[in-house]
Amino acid sequence: MRTDKKQDLLFSLGLALIILLLPILALVHDGIFENQPDMASNAFSSAYTSGGWEYVWGDENRNDSDFVSDSQQVHSGPQWKSIDQPINPPGRNGRDLLWLRYPLSDGDWDQPTVLITRLGVLLAFDAFVNDEQVYSFGKDYAQGTGTFPGLTSHLIPLKKQMQGKTLTLKVFSDYANIGIRGKVYLGEKSDLISAIIKSDIIKFVLSLFMVFLGIMALITYLKKRNNVGPISMFGILAISQGFYTISQTTLKDFVFFAPVFWFNIFIMTMALFPIGTVGFVWETFRPSKAHFLYKILWFQVALALACQVVFILVSYRWIPMDLGTYVLNTERFSLIVIMFIAVGITIKDVWYKNDLKAKIYLVGFIPIIACGTHDIMVGFGWIRSDTSYVPYAIMLFVLSLEFIQRVTDNRTQNKLQQYSSALERKSKEKEALINDLHDGIGGLITNIKFISEIGLNSSTSSKKTEALKTISSLSSDSLLEIGSFMQSLDQDIDWNSIEKIFTALGDKMVISMGLKFDFKSKINPRAVPPDSLLFLNLLRIYKEALTNIVKHAKAQSVDVEFSASPECFTLSVKDDGKGFGQDIEKGRGLNSMKIRAQAIRGTLDIQSGDGTLVEIRVCLD
Repeated sequence: MRTDKKQDLLFSLGLALIILLLPILALVHDGIFENQPDMASNAFSSAYTSGGWEYVWGDENRNDSDFVSDSQQVHSGPQWKSIDQPINPPGRNGRDLLWLRYPLSDGDWDQPTVLITRLGVLLAFDAFVNDEQVYSFGKDYAQGTGTFPGLTSHLIPLKKQMQGKTLTLKVFSDYANIGIRGKVYLGEKSDLISAIIKSDIIKFVLSLFMVFLGIMALITYLKKRNNVGPISMFGILAISQGFYTISQTTLKDFVFFAPVFWFNIFIMTMALFPIGTVGFVWETFRPSKAHFLYKILWFQVALALACQVVFILVSYRWIPMDLGTYVLNTERFSLIVIMFIAVGITIKDVWYKNDLKAKIYLVGFIPIIACGTHDIMVGFGWIRSDTSYVPYAIMLFVLSLEFIQRVTDNRTQNKLQQYSSALERKSKEKEALINDLHDGIGGLITNIKFISEIGLNSSTSSKKTEALKTISSLSSDSLLEIGSFMQSLDQDIDWNSIEKIFTALGDKMVISMGLKFDFKSKINPRAVPPDSLLFLNLLRIYKEALTNIVKHAKAQSVDVEFSASPECFTLSVKDDGKGFGQDIEKGRGLNSMKIRAQAIRGTLDIQSGDGTLVEIRVCLD
């Protein structure tokens, strides 16, 4: 339990930290970069949205479809065609080589540099300024001798005299997409790096926080692995989406330059996201292995493994890139289907059950659908965009899942506390019943043994007959005692059952003695059901009250009122006999009745005058 409290404290501190950190981070961010240009600044020349790009397919006029290492000549001629954005020009027709060019601005930069952000260029390319090669990436892969180069951003250094000239890229891609995936900027190298940090730092910190949440969730899950719950899938979701968000930044390449690693992270998170999504919905809303979500979960696990294996084989060129493209597109389609299934299930729970967790899930998941659909359409090449709002939607989604986890944990803790309280109450009830059994039946059996010995030692037949009569009476009392005890153990006991038992007991003890007996009851269906200890003590008090009336009151009639409401239970037994008189303090079993009333946290009120009224009142909780 202490470990659980530590985990809860760490989660709470983490959430509080991020909430406090966001405005502080924003202020620090603005303070550090107050005088630094951002990507929208006039300090840079944006070659992505300003137009001016031209393209030509590599095999239209010359035999340069092979990406040869000595290709220092830049494609020239009248065949260049204009294009709005330098990716997926029309007329590809299965070709793998593309030439792109753009006129560089003539700025006053000491270290002019071309920046290609995020996913960079698909897939390998050489960069030229006029006829001079200035940069190369993935040439071995393009020549068919190297492994997959991965995807990365690029900083292409230029000579100062290259400003105002033409930048030309020779691009090779056997993937579905070809060209420049990232945005292209020209500017001072230091300013570009500062702008990258300013643009990505908040997303980077938020991503690390998501990874932290996921790791903490998985640690908690491993310590509770015998009780599988949604926390495991929450951990997978948080970690995968944290790393996915990091993989979508340019800053990652300056923190840790490893294009193949980050590409594999991208593929892995694309595969884990549907697993975590369907798994979380299954474990949170439909925790049954018979539900179709459980089958979808294992299908996604198999698809994720296939996706990883295929891209490993693709990276070593053991299978064609087309197969990798097909598997990745299948993963994207499955993700779309799963998102709609998740939303459908949660909407149903909101509509029919008014489920709080489903409402929270929808609030966090709908932005994921909108932004994720945008990114998937970009991945298919249906739309052209380099802007992704998924990191912010993911952060909202992860926080909503964390909130759901807190709600689930609180409910679980409440149920455990209720169960613990019930066990403690049952233990005390069992102990009290054993004591009652010992005092009641044990005392009667002891008396029977004592009277039996007296009868055996008696010399006259009259004393033996008297002893036998006493033993017979005590045996009858013992049978009634055993019957009462067995009835108290009935798990299905309720107020209606008690009413019938009390009515039958009154008929047997009162009417059989020639007295009038009137039993009135009022039972509210919402009354808290009685437990065994409450029933047994009420039965003892009721029986003692009737016994006193039959034996001592010389009454003509007995009136009983039996009432059970959600707040309390009341039992009153009234007779028209002579009353107790001066004996009310001495008892005749009254002391035993008071002790039993205290045992069930009730109040016993006895009034004696013209007749006697015995009333017990018990608060129900």
